This record gives sequence, C-alpha cells and structure tokens, in this order.
Amino acid sequence: MPWVDARDRTGGSDGDQAGGRQLVNDAQEQDRLAARGLDVTVPNVARIYDFILGGKDNFDADRAAAAQLLAVIPGGSGPARMNRAFLGRVVYFLAAERGIRQFLDIGSGLPTASNVHEIAQAADPDARVAYVDSDPVVVLHAQAILEDRAKGVAAVRGDLRDPAGIIASPAVRELIDFSQPVAVLLFAVLHFVADADDPRALLARFRHVMAPGSALALSHITDENIDEEAARAGRAVYQSASAPIMPRSRAQIEGFFDGLDLLPPGVVGISHWPGPDPGGAALHFYGGVAVKPAGLPVVSSAICGKTRRAESGAAPAFRVRSRALSRAATPPSA
Repeated sequence: MPWVDARDRTGGSDGDQAGGRQLVNDAQEQDRLAARGLDVTVPNVARIYDFILGGKDNFDADRAAAAQLLAVIPGGSGPARMNRAFLGRVVYFLAAERGIRQFLDIGSGLPTASNVHEIAQAADPDARVAYVDSDPVVVLHAQAILEDRAKGVAAVRGDLRDPAGIIASPAVRELIDFSQPVAVLLFAVLHFVADADDPRALLARFRHVMAPGSALALSHITDENIDEEAARAGRAVYQSASAPIMPRSRAQIEGFFDGLDLLPPGVVGISHWPGPDPGGAALHFYGGVAVKPAGLPVVSSAICGKTRRAESGAAPAFRVRSRALSRAATPPSA
C-alpha cells in the first residue's frame, strides 16, 4: 500500500521506514494505473529507491524488494542517503561555482526532498531542469508532483539507452539548449545499463552534442569493498525487479569520463567528494564530475535527433582526456 509521509522525504533512520507514515488504499491506486496499462506488481528500481529514502510513491512489491536489500547490504539506507547528498553537492557546485543553468537528469526517479531544480534555481531562478526516466509510472507520478509547483521544469519519459530519443524529445528541447553548457546527471543509473548495451558509447552520444563547458556528473554502485555473499544477495534482489544491477570497479567507472576533463578529486567514494581522495575502495558508490573542454567537436543535436536508433555505426573516436585539473572543486556552504 502506498505511503503518505508527513515527514521530510529523506527523514528517518535505518530500519525506520514506516515511522510517521500512514497507509492508504493500495488497490485503488493499482486499479487506476492498471487502467492505463501500467503494472506495479513488479518491483521498480526507482520506487525501491524512493522507499529507501523514506518516500511514499511505492507499492507492496517495491517495499518487499527494499526490505530484502536493507537486510543484506551493509549500512541499510545510508548509501542511498549519501548518494542523494552527493547529488545535492554536485548540483550546487555546477550551478553556483561553474554557472551552469541547464540540467538534464537522466534516470531521475521520483521527486523527493532537495530536488535538482530546487538547488539549481536557488542559485538562479531561471535555471531549467529536465527530469528523464524510462518508467511510465515514475514519469506519471513525477508530473503530478511537479505540476504547478515549479517553472522551467519538466518530467519526460526517455531511456538512457536511446540518447538520440532523449536529445530529440520536444519536451527536453523546450528546456535544454545544447548549444549552451548543460549538466548531464547520471546518478545511480548507469549500473542498470548492461555491458551489452555499451554504456561508454551511449555516453559518447551525449558528449558529442554537449557544448564546451558542459559537465557530466555520475554516481555508480561498486562491490569492490562488499562481502561477496552480500553482493550476490543484493544482485539477486534486482534480478526480479524492473532492471538487473551491475556493480563496476573504479577503473571501469573512470572510463565513463573518457573524452572529458575529470575535475579534482577524480572518481572517489561519494562521501568524500569534493574533498581529497583518501585512497582505498569505496564501500558502496563511486562518483565524479567532468567537464567538456574547448576544442572538442560538437555534433548538432538536430542531426542526432534525426538519426535516432537508425544509426548503428560506432561513434567517431575522440581523444581521451580524463586528466585531473588543477582547479580545486569548491564545496557548498554549510
């Protein structure tokens, strides 16, 4: 049954997922969505994450899967909250310190506390944010939550595995001008893209249309420092969800920034960014931020929109520039 939460959406302590919430009629909501051809009986990765963060937009199947995860993953809901905090620091940095005013949040999930548009628009009320998610239920919920509450913001259905479709989306193009710097945010989403889908090639498609000064920021699950039995149990939960999960190593995650200038401190455990890298393996998530330098080719977003999935050839090979810059990343004010 969906939750109604009177507290902040990120509140509560590990294992206290029910505190302060009231149950409403789950059957009515499921029937309403089923009438639109939407099935909420299969656990959904965005709604699992919503529940772990203390949200209300989730169903029995999502909560059962979340309970299994919390039982086997060290730290309970802590990693999800750390990831959300990392997202907030990155958006603040990009908006307040680097002056970026456009944000494309792919795999955004459900709106919760301290959303991207709230942080960006605190730096500049004219900042624009396009939230993109592949799940129709998530998009419907997001549109309802955002309706009449924010200007310069839209929730759009799109799939990271179809970059051209996202780039060409009229709703995205209404907000995002790819001839100007844009921040592409990929938080806790790339680990749902299999190697067979070639995530590095997918990211190259976005990189090609991003103007110089644009940024790519991401976080990604790792199992480098997790007991193998716990990691296996966590992966098993997602096998029955809307998407299986694929943890990756630091080296693999660093490869996602190929062709960009990786800002200090590089790819690190997300709790440390933007501070110095203490070394060692991250417990749950790695993350980093990179910018597109001047001088790299820019492919017209209109051309990308026309080619869509019909283009099956490999993307042009651009030079690799994943070097760390000397400029120190500036943390948000307390």
